Amino acid sequence: MNFFRSLLNVLLSGLMVCCAGVHFTNSIPSHMRRKLLVRSIVGQLGFFGYTLGLKYLSISTFSILVYMHPFWTSFFAMCMLKEPFQKVDFGGIIVCFVGVVLISLDEPPSQETAWHTATGVFFTVVTAILMGYIGTLTR
Repeated sequence: MNFFRSLLNVLLSGLMVCCAGVHFTNSIPSHMRRKLLVRSIVGQLGFFGYTLGLKYLSISTFSILVYMHPFWTSFFAMCMLKEPFQKVDFGGIIVCFVGVVLISLDEPPSQETAWHTATGVFFTVVTAILMGYIGTLTR
């Protein structure tokens, strides 16, 4: 439902801009158009995963997993922006990542809820990865 609400918001905003006589592609610098389009698509997918993760996981597990995005932001910054990283930085990232994983482990899910938990973990981790990518892309 939230995805369709966001989609409707984009369509109505575009319609309002067109009715006002503003050609929005001319107001965006040509070198930023691709980045803005990718940012918009990744943001929508992240929001979609965010809502699905909340649907299938408890709020505590969801919060722990989704706030792994600083780990992914630093990973993407190293790969995309060539940020300098030292051994201490890698050690800190690994300790934080392992800590988040260990904190998120509670009692194993029952047979009936295992599919819901796996689905929620998948969408939540994908959301954290997309949030990390957005953080790097915005920079």
